[in-house]
Amino acid sequence: LSVPPLLRVSASGSMLAALVFGLRKWLSNLYPSDSVLTWLRKQGLVAFLYFVIGIYAYGRLEGWSAVDSCYFMMTTATTVGYGDLSPTGDMSKHFTSVYAVLGITVVIAAITPFIEVAIFVREKVELVVLWMLEHTVGIKDTEEEEEPDLDQDPMEHNKKINYSLRYFRAAIGPLISMVFGYCIAMWAMGYTWTDGVYWSIITMTTIGYGDLSPATDLEKIIAILYLPIAVTLLADFLTEIQSVSTRRSIRETNYVEQVDTLLLDECRGDPDETLTEAEFLITVLKARDIVDDETLKAIRHQFLHLTRPDGGRDWDTRSMPELNARVVFKQLVKSQRVKQRPEHKAQASTDGHGTGEHLIPLVDLEAEDGGFAEWEVNFWLPRVAERAKDGKLAKRKRPELGPPASSEQWADPPLATLFVKSEHQPSNQQAGTVPTTGAAAGSTAPHDAGGYAQ
Repeated sequence: LSVPPLLRVSASGSMLAALVFGLRKWLSNLYPSDSVLTWLRKQGLVAFLYFVIGIYAYGRLEGWSAVDSCYFMMTTATTVGYGDLSPTGDMSKHFTSVYAVLGITVVIAAITPFIEVAIFVREKVELVVLWMLEHTVGIKDTEEEEEPDLDQDPMEHNKKINYSLRYFRAAIGPLISMVFGYCIAMWAMGYTWTDGVYWSIITMTTIGYGDLSPATDLEKIIAILYLPIAVTLLADFLTEIQSVSTRRSIRETNYVEQVDTLLLDECRGDPDETLTEAEFLITVLKARDIVDDETLKAIRHQFLHLTRPDGGRDWDTRSMPELNARVVFKQLVKSQRVKQRPEHKAQASTDGHGTGEHLIPLVDLEAEDGGFAEWEVNFWLPRVAERAKDGKLAKRKRPELGPPASSEQWADPPLATLFVKSEHQPSNQQAGTVPTTGAAAGSTAPHDAGGYAQ
């Protein structure tokens, strides 16, 4: 089918315009004005300088136009490298050797917001596709339970998961990129159906043989916009495939058969050692090379620094460090993200410009509780409700901690005071204590521990 060049250009421009205006609302939600300004000051400025310097250098060294220089830098940064443009002189080759490495880091970092938008679009399309599959052919993915059913064997639950569908969901991103690239190749570049599919796949996979490549300035400008998104969606696909495979491997591992090995690895000669849920999680993550010891140490150091009482070095050994609302309030006050409320201002007043998290809450820091109750009611609890699925606050599982006795007492009460007596517990047994039976209570019954002592 022969399409006039003017019609091809008009169709390509309309398609790009529709994409930009269609994503405008999503962009405004994903990136408020403050975030856009931050990006312009940091990554945007660096990318601008990268392209300006490259345009000047390649214009002097190779005599390329601004479009050709930007096109070459983008094909280099995305590692597509069609080969239709390449440096010829020694100085140009030396410059490219340095600029190629710099471009891969600068360009990918600078276009991160656009990549996140592309992934956001992929997720929305994924929801539509899943809805169509469920309501047309009855294929439905198994949702993960927030609280696992302990009566169900993990192996049985794993059999219910449709992994074929999950691999297909991961491939939606490259499929979108391939269709969009095919439309560009057909309407903007005038390729045949076969060449259009071929070019989009060869470009997306960064193979870039060079037998088909953009020729006109318009085609090169479209390629500059298309290349980073196409390459990133493929990288996102490979990452998601790896994640699905890792989760599947973990689910298919029968840890019941490894229960003794798990505890022996943790004991290291200590017969009283135990393996908590957190330690089990870390063991599995390390075994799958998802995290390493250095990463875990860095995370733990950050957490302990974040939750330590007023910068003190000594911990209350009776309590367990945790991040709660009081600790958050303390850190916000310390970092000047919560300030003293002037007397002439009412409660729930804020300071600063912008919206949401960019506004600084104002509370009475001289109150008996340091302003915590005022901050929690007026600022913290509304934000907690916003994150809830139904927009409502859940019933509190723990009693109010009350104001600290002093400004230096920010830690929670000892862990033992949080224990609640079970309704199945005998009335003569104290909450928080361990019942003593069998050999532990001095009994001489031969089967007091099911053979455990022996």
